[in-house]
Amino acid sequence: MQPHQMTLDPARPWSAFAPDAFLKGGKLHGHLLKLAALSRGCTVDAIGDNLFLVSAPDGKTTCYSGRATPVMGIVAHRLAGNKIASAALMQKQGVQTPNGKVFGPRQLNAAVAHFKSLSFPAVVKPIEGSGGAGVTVNILDEAHFRAAWDEALKISRRGVIVERFIPGRDYRVFVIGDKVVAAARRHPASITGDGKHTVAELLDLKSADRAAIPYVGDKTLVLTPAMTRRLEEAGRSPQHVLDKGEVWQLHEVANIGAGGDSEDVTALIHPDFVEIAIRARQSIPGMGYAGVDLLAADISLPQDSQDWAICEINSSPEFALHHFPVFGRGRDVAGALIEHALGMTARDAASASTTVHIRIDGKVTGVGYRRWLQRQAHAYNLQGWVANTADSAVEAVFHGPKGVVAAVIASCRKGPRIAKPRSVSLIAETDETSNQAGFTVRPALVPV
Repeated sequence: MQPHQMTLDPARPWSAFAPDAFLKGGKLHGHLLKLAALSRGCTVDAIGDNLFLVSAPDGKTTCYSGRATPVMGIVAHRLAGNKIASAALMQKQGVQTPNGKVFGPRQLNAAVAHFKSLSFPAVVKPIEGSGGAGVTVNILDEAHFRAAWDEALKISRRGVIVERFIPGRDYRVFVIGDKVVAAARRHPASITGDGKHTVAELLDLKSADRAAIPYVGDKTLVLTPAMTRRLEEAGRSPQHVLDKGEVWQLHEVANIGAGGDSEDVTALIHPDFVEIAIRARQSIPGMGYAGVDLLAADISLPQDSQDWAICEINSSPEFALHHFPVFGRGRDVAGALIEHALGMTARDAASASTTVHIRIDGKVTGVGYRRWLQRQAHAYNLQGWVANTADSAVEAVFHGPKGVVAAVIASCRKGPRIAKPRSVSLIAETDETSNQAGFTVRPALVPV
């Protein structure tokens, strides 16, 4: 290991004026890729359901479906989906992984015997799956092991992996080619008591707070058997009222979908772990990029000063995690993926901003047009304003990358469902910047 030969190229800082305006669920990643492409002067054409063709100014093209891009080979995708096969390939490249053993769905007794023979806490997880689903960590007794076995089989009937538990923090490192572009720490789900609400009620309140975060907003939190077990071990129940200020960790797995919180730590990653994450990506043939899951005491410290392991490598990583962290700055990983797929340099990717003032005529007042346009502008991260005019038209000003502004203006010709725009005309276009944060609905314009 040569710690100073690091290849860390952080994705650009990224933020949203109105995160709650972004799509949630399966189409969020596709939308982020579209926004990134438009922001870099590319054209984006829909060629199917959530399937898009991206063309760069120099004529190069790529395409994506959801969050999948052509730089990820199908064989690499299958290898990453098999946790045992991918671990074996990583170990050949000198990347530490927990020593796991596979058991078939009918080998519970053999698995229990193996667990009892271990001299360390265990992890049980399905042989296939992602997002931490079905994973149970720090298993110390047989009852806990059997419960974990049942949870794993709910995710994959092909089999279960039993491996060594690595204590430490949970990190996701995003690697594109031979560069680390982002890193995030995933904190296990927790709630903070207020002296009034029960654990179950606090879980509902946290779920409501998360609804505004695009990456996790569609994932309703539920009280799982693992959470209940953890409460019972402490002599508590879901009806227990936590003291004001008391923090309760709901479970040990740092699963964002199950209530965990993400924190950007890109600036903290030690060169050792930059190289380790890149080697993990390189170990899977045909894998152009990867989400590398690392367990370590502290990602900012040298690897030889702590116990660590790569517990998984993902071929379809949810990069929205890096765009919408709960703590720290967002990272434009979607933009880094577009640049990599099209071979764009930083100079190529730079797109000039513009400010455009337009007028929309037709049936556009009294039909929710302004609020619709505000949602569109926020979803594309534009600044500006929209207002009705005295003669029943709508005027709007947009500021942002030229390609993004052009795409939103094109959508103005359609508008919301009951609107009937007749024409969209240009009033003015300048290179002036905007100091306004977000996109506002203004009162009706009064003729001067």
